[in-house]
Formats: sequence, structure tokens, C-alpha cells
Amino acid sequence: MNPLEVLKSVASFLLGGFIIIGLLFLRTPLTNKIADSLESSALPITITPQMLHANYKQAKIKILLVPGHDVSDTGAQYKNTRESDLNLEVAKYLYAYLSANKKYDVTVTRDFKTGDYTNTFSTYFSTQAEAIKAFRDQAKYNIALLSSKNLFSKLEAPNRSATPSTSLRLYGINKWANEHAIDITYHIHFNDGPRTLGRPGKYSGFIIYAPENELGNSIASKKVAYSIYEQLKTVVPQSDLEGSYMGTAENQELIAVGANGSLKGAGLLTEYGYIYEPQFQNSATRALITRELAYQTYQGIENYFVNIPNARTTTLLPFHWDRPLSENTNPNDDVLALQAALHKDALYPPPGKTLSDCPISGVFGSCTKESVKIFQAKQGLFNTESNPTDKPTGIVGSLTLQKLNTLYGNTFATTKR
Repeated sequence: MNPLEVLKSVASFLLGGFIIIGLLFLRTPLTNKIADSLESSALPITITPQMLHANYKQAKIKILLVPGHDVSDTGAQYKNTRESDLNLEVAKYLYAYLSANKKYDVTVTRDFKTGDYTNTFSTYFSTQAEAIKAFRDQAKYNIALLSSKNLFSKLEAPNRSATPSTSLRLYGINKWANEHAIDITYHIHFNDGPRTLGRPGKYSGFIIYAPENELGNSIASKKVAYSIYEQLKTVVPQSDLEGSYMGTAENQELIAVGANGSLKGAGLLTEYGYIYEPQFQNSATRALITRELAYQTYQGIENYFVNIPNARTTTLLPFHWDRPLSENTNPNDDVLALQAALHKDALYPPPGKTLSDCPISGVFGSCTKESVKIFQAKQGLFNTESNPTDKPTGIVGSLTLQKLNTLYGNTFATTKR
């Protein structure tokens, strides 16, 4: 498209915008919906909450899952844990949950067995390479032109630059999503931060990135993001990274969410936590927590479209405990389930603490000990023959195990999940 054609396109968009703005003064129910969807976007609106709900009601929601990185670009790494593997694990569970619901038509960019791109996407990247470059360059040119006319405000953002090859693939994913009328493109990642080599950093928690207000897919994206945020925060802490707000952040430069107006559907990128957090490092807890993250994400998406009864459910329960637990216990799935049970009973984290202070991580620390004491006091599990005191111990012994299994285990299951 030459500059004259671009200017004609911009003029046409502006004329249409003036017409819509004029209609807004009529304030009919229809124009009220239009007003709600417009807010402050500087680009043509490409997806609205109303459009998403209509698709859910009348057809299916098309979702593209993008587990970040691949076999050659593994992303962040801490000890023996690679981000690309974690991303794929969450995607595998999320794909299963979404696909089991007839209202969702789900595609994934990477193969769950090989970890590399599926034949669909590897072929698309190779055969459409020049078209993808043209698509990227045109998107950047359009925004540059609008910016030069003061019709688009470029905003500074934290440096999250991708390599040229990764950038091209991300634009290719957006182009493919546009061509296939994808409603929601969902990128799955884990975070990393400044830290001493081989040692964990200071940050923890999840954050969801959505398009900034001036992008045409912003409003619908942020609505879905907030619904997922509301669900995730019930089991994992929101990021304590500076600049995040309530576990979400708007971004204009992330290609994944539609930088330069390159994505028509809703676009989201979730970083589920920091790769060095203990629940992702321990083999006994990793599969359980990635499944839980996927499940809560699914519930967040579904809850955007319909209200889910008992949305505070968890995949970590029921569970069967069969061994004593205390502060000296190595991180394991028993502790992870214990924390989940106490959390379900609103006893974990203990008073004055948050999930940022006391994550559900499988680590039996002072937070877990204090919550066990509260549980024991609530259930009357002290001043017994084996513990002739008037204070709970915070040690999960035979009586506490029996009570946990009665409430959260044996009643439902006789073996560990």
C-alpha cells in the first residue's frame, strides 16, 4: 500500500469515527454499546466485548494458544528448568480443559510431543515469510504515519525486545490469527528478573499483559484479562514487579498482544510466575501447579462468558495424606495439597500475611506451621495423650492427618492424585 492509499484509509477511518461519535449523542441502547466499546482507542475497533459474547452465544470462541519459545529458543532458564518446557506444560493442560468444552475451538502453535512448532505453523512461517515481513512493515508504517499526524500516541514501555526471527514469528502468528478469525490469542510465559547467577531473584507472582488503550483490540482484551486475573489471584500471588497494577499491565509494544495494530482479536500474554520460584523447581510439585494454573485460567475464561458456580474449586484437592509433615519436611506434593486445603478453609496464609508472603509452593515454612496451628485449634487437635499441652504444635501428626483426610481426602479419594 503506497502513502496515498494509507492516507485515504486513515481519512476513511476518521470519517467513520466522526459518524459514530455523532450517533453517540443519540444515546440509544445500541449506541450506548458502541460507546462502551470505543473508550479511548486511537485505531479502528476490531473486537469488542459484545462481539465476543455474541460469538460465544451463537457459535464458538476460537482460541489460539501460544506456548512461548520453542526447542531452539528456550527462554528463561533456572538450574535445570527451562521456560519453554513450563510454557508447554501449562498449554497442554489448558488445551485439554478448553477442548473439553464444546463452546471453544482451540488451536495451539507448538506440538506437545516435540516441543517445536506444529506442521501448520512451521509451514506457514516458511511459505509466508515474505508476506509476513510485508504485513509487519505495513503495520509499523501505518502507526508511524498516524503518529506523524498526531493521531496515535506512541508510549514508552519497558524494553522487551525480541530477536528478529522471534519478532517475525510473532507477527506471523498475528497474521495467521487475523486470517483465521481467532477471537482470543493467548500467550503463555514465565518470568525472570535481575538476580545473581544460580540464585533466585526477589520478585514473585503472575502478571497479565493486555493491549494499551490506543490499540483497536484493547477493550475486549482487558475485559478477558481481568476475568482471568480475578481467578488466578485466588490461588497465586499477583506480581510484585514495579509497574504492575493488580496483576495486570497494559502494553503497546508487545507483538503478542497486537503491537502496531497487528492483531484483530483479543490478545493476552500471561507470565504465570518467576521461573526460580520453588513450586516450579521441585519435580513433585511442578506438574500439579502447572495443571492448577491452567485450570484457573480456563475458569477465568469461562467465567468471562458465563458465571461458574463454585468458581473457587481447585485441582489440588481432593488429596490423600499418609505421612507426617513439619518444618523439616522437604518440599513435596503433600505440603502443596496441605496449603491448598488450608487456603480453601481460609486459614492460609495466616493472619497478616498474603500469598506473596506465603505462596502455595509445597515448602513447609513458618507460614504453613502457623496455619496448621490455627487448623488444629479450630478442630480441637491438641491437648491429647500424645500432646498433653494446651497449645497446637503446627506439626501434622496422625490426628491432623486423619482430620485432613476426612475433610479433603478420604471422603473423596483413597489414593493420591
